[in-house]
Amino acid sequence: MKFEVEMAQLEREALERGEQIDTLVGNIHKLNQIFKHLNRMILEQGTILDRIDFNMEQTLKQTVKATTEINKANRHHEGGGCANRIILILIILIFIFAVILILKYVLRK
Repeated sequence: MKFEVEMAQLEREALERGEQIDTLVGNIHKLNQIFKHLNRMILEQGTILDRIDFNMEQTLKQTVKATTEINKANRHHEGGGCANRIILILIILIFIFAVILILKYVLRK
């Protein structure tokens, strides 16, 4: 009889341990899922950071190019004063020749 009581108690303990092991396995499985999800999140964030870094590098390159182009445009615009002077001189020459032609025509009469 004592043997049967001990066997029953051992069986209950074995069942309890089995349930505890099942609970532990379930918890480990949940923890595994959490780590997998965390891994995916980290990979996605790394990809996003890579894109941000690439875009920042491209922005820097384009900004440097834009600055160079603006400097060229400023130099070209400043150099345009010479062209304006030449056009003014040509207009004055045309006016002078027109006056000469008018005087020549008037003096002939």
